[in-house]
Amino acid sequence: MGASRADKEIYFEKLKELLNKYPSIFLVNVDNVGSNQMHQIRVSLRGKGVVLMGKNTMVRRALRSILSEYPQFEKLLPYVRGNIGFVFTDNDLKDIRDLIVANKVAAPARAGALATVDVTVPAGNTGMEPGKTSFFQALGIPTKIARGTIEIVSDVRVVVAGTRVGPSEATLLNMLNISPFTYGMTVIQIFDSGNIFSPSVLDIDEQELVDRFLSGIKTIAAISLALKYPTIASVSHVLVNAYKNLLALSLATEYTFDGAEKVKEYLANPEAFAVAAPVATEAASDAPKAEEKEEEKEESDDDMPSDPDLLPIFCFWSLPPVFSSLLTAAAAPASSPQLPSEDMATEGGHLIVISNRLPVTISKDAQGEYHFKMSSGGLVSALSGFKKSLNFTWIGWPGFFIPHKDRPIVDRRLRDEYSCQAVYLDDDVADRHYNGFSNSILWPLFHYHPGEMNFDEENWLAYRQANMQFADAVRHHIKPGSMVWVQDYHLMLLPMLLRGMIDGRDNLGELTLDELSKITEGIPFELTMASKRIPNVKIGYFLHTPFPSSEIYRILPVRREILLGVLYCDLIGFHTYDYARHFLSSCTRILNLPTMPNGVEFEGRLAHVGTFPIGIEPSTFIDNLQKPGVIDRIAQLEQRFSGVKVIVGVDRLDYIKGVPQKLHALELFLTQHPEWIGKVVMVQLAVPSRQDVEEYQNLRSTVNELVGRINGRFGTVEFMPIHFMHKSLNFDELTRDGMNLVSYEYIACQQARQGVMILSEFAGAAQSLNGSIVVNPWDSQQVADAIHEAVTIDPATRAENHRKLFKYVNKYSAAFWGSSFIREMSKIRQGESEEGVVEVEAVDN
Repeated sequence: MGASRADKEIYFEKLKELLNKYPSIFLVNVDNVGSNQMHQIRVSLRGKGVVLMGKNTMVRRALRSILSEYPQFEKLLPYVRGNIGFVFTDNDLKDIRDLIVANKVAAPARAGALATVDVTVPAGNTGMEPGKTSFFQALGIPTKIARGTIEIVSDVRVVVAGTRVGPSEATLLNMLNISPFTYGMTVIQIFDSGNIFSPSVLDIDEQELVDRFLSGIKTIAAISLALKYPTIASVSHVLVNAYKNLLALSLATEYTFDGAEKVKEYLANPEAFAVAAPVATEAASDAPKAEEKEEEKEESDDDMPSDPDLLPIFCFWSLPPVFSSLLTAAAAPASSPQLPSEDMATEGGHLIVISNRLPVTISKDAQGEYHFKMSSGGLVSALSGFKKSLNFTWIGWPGFFIPHKDRPIVDRRLRDEYSCQAVYLDDDVADRHYNGFSNSILWPLFHYHPGEMNFDEENWLAYRQANMQFADAVRHHIKPGSMVWVQDYHLMLLPMLLRGMIDGRDNLGELTLDELSKITEGIPFELTMASKRIPNVKIGYFLHTPFPSSEIYRILPVRREILLGVLYCDLIGFHTYDYARHFLSSCTRILNLPTMPNGVEFEGRLAHVGTFPIGIEPSTFIDNLQKPGVIDRIAQLEQRFSGVKVIVGVDRLDYIKGVPQKLHALELFLTQHPEWIGKVVMVQLAVPSRQDVEEYQNLRSTVNELVGRINGRFGTVEFMPIHFMHKSLNFDELTRDGMNLVSYEYIACQQARQGVMILSEFAGAAQSLNGSIVVNPWDSQQVADAIHEAVTIDPATRAENHRKLFKYVNKYSAAFWGSSFIREMSKIRQGESEEGVVEVEAVDN
């Protein structure tokens, strides 16, 4: 029952009284803090501070009600999220912080609880009877029977920090009497006399302040020297450098002075250095010995995916994905910076690729040094064929927050070595844009899971702001004749924003201006319009996921804004004709726009629509099959799975990927065909995905329970029908997905074995890969029958099916996809675009 008006007034007065009385406030998170523990915390703070809890809605209202009188407390509002409370104090902040965080209690693992640390089950005897062996097998824990009880062979990490504890893991830890977690208040932010800051500030000591001050002085001195502008910080360096120059001049000429004479004496008589030489020599002699101890570590082949003996089905145990990088595709060596130049930004010469993430993985070590590594992926590979004909600029988010002081270094490395430009988003905006809207609204909707949607206005605001910040970053790179290619569902408003910036306000229609004002409303970021139109700039957009039917799409609360966002493109691309057809239908039914098979009439122009099925580079996978490490790994797997049919699954653990459906079908197959028990093994690799999202944590728990149940039903001490691994590899598979490139990778690796492939009818690839067994993944009986067909198929049919599949994959590669899209954009630039959707033949249909 909600609080009464009187209760609310009392709470408001209490909060106002505390805000007036205490100058300092700790904002604390109280997740998993029980009533007894809360009482102990209050007791420990008695006389030093006051704890106040309350519903977030009531706290916000209370704060807003006093802002006219105390505007400084507005800084607290953004942090009133989740399970939070306040600790008011006028004592020493560090002492109060230590009191708060010191109050911890041990707690057992509960199913669904968020793990604060990694949880490892130690090796040793469990005291459990052998009948529970299958329970350990389901969790991937190696055991043996010793003295009539189960003994764990080696330490095993069963829960990863930051993920939810599954029911199976919770049961196991409780059975072993392991209480892995400690819970207590955690300090989020500190408000002190009108300022708000991180609790880490309390740990800054005098020496750190001195070090930071000296670092700033060094930076000022370096800038002063580079600009030849004298400052107090640079004077000493200027004098030393001048002395060095004067000394060098003296040594090169007959000119001399008192200080130079002594240096000349040393150079004329080198033995004068002998006095200091022994110490230096000894120190130097130890260096090679230290270097000898450092041996180059060889990469382990244990994590190298390879190709099992007989029958990968559903998902595909494949070689590592495309290794091509943007460095080889579009950038010069590090010594030759690749900036967009005037002569390259001409007709057909300048391509700007924009994706949510940069194609470069950036990491920061403990010493604060940044490390850069090219990411692998189909998009990078697809653009490799244009390195000689186009000048590239790739724009994207670096993946994490980078402090302002570090950004010049990161920008320089990205620009000079990779032809990239980072878009810097605040942590809250990045999280709400990526997790809150893109992956919690658009992703489930586009994959026909509207029940997973949870629309939130603040997430929509962050999505708009992120798109605006991307637009501002792109604006500085656009030149006359540029081609701009926007990628995927994270940036569906970007084409509209770019069009507004490129065409200039004076050239925009009333509809465009009205929609732009809606998108930019309420965002603390100004959209800069061009003073005049930038001529001959073409914008392309490609969606790497399905586009749902109009009946599903119309559920989206901001359906108009998203459609209008991409309609300002010159070319809009999809993987399949069905996705393009759904998009055109939505434009007609929701926006009342006239459409044709090849586009949408909008604002007096035609937004072209085309289909461009993406592919892979087969040669990369074929070549890697010949590597010694891969050959050895294949041999190990052949020996391990000798005499059995192997069904291999490589899936991201995502609710669109069909892992539970696959497991249900295998259970049905073994029930109906018991003769195959012990002769068929499923190796399922589940790649961790979005582990901070609750729906994905629940999915992992469901999968763990299914694996345990099936292994317990059909397994023995010596045999398990399912080998389940939860680890990272870059692969995808699905119930309904964009194109499913893992299937292409599998085909490329199956030249020798010609394995059978079962593919969901909802995969984009199912429309092209004639030769696979296509099923409805929701029909367990149909999938079980497909498994039986696959394990009993005759060799001739199997070989013919693989021939068809390989012919298609080899022809319609990633490079073909990229060149098709760029070529179509170029035709639009020249007014020669073909009338109709870009067609790709289905080989041997």
